[in-house]
Amino acid sequence: MDLWTMIVLVVAIGCGAGIAESYFKSKRHADSARSNDGAKDKELAELRHRVEVLEKIVTDKKYQLERELDQLLLRTLMLAMGQSAAGWSVSLNRSGRSVKIPLTPMF
Repeated sequence: MDLWTMIVLVVAIGCGAGIAESYFKSKRHADSARSNDGAKDKELAELRHRVEVLEKIVTDKKYQLERELDQLLLRTLMLAMGQSAAGWSVSLNRSGRSVKIPLTPMF
């Protein structure tokens, strides 16, 4: 084997090793990205479920009825005291949760 053949062979082996290293790095990166996608999909599904539950609570007729009754109660109390209820809001504590209710004109 002469000198030039050996030089070409060493350069070819070096290039092949560089290509192989790049290939394996990209394969590792793709595998880790797939595992991250699974975690993101799971988190997204959990967040969607939480939004559905919150929508059910807010659109629940009982929740809306309680809110209207609270507004009516406060308006009645304010009128009984001789004050206008316009622009007022009230914070009530119902069963351990605090609810802030803005008063809206009824008429």
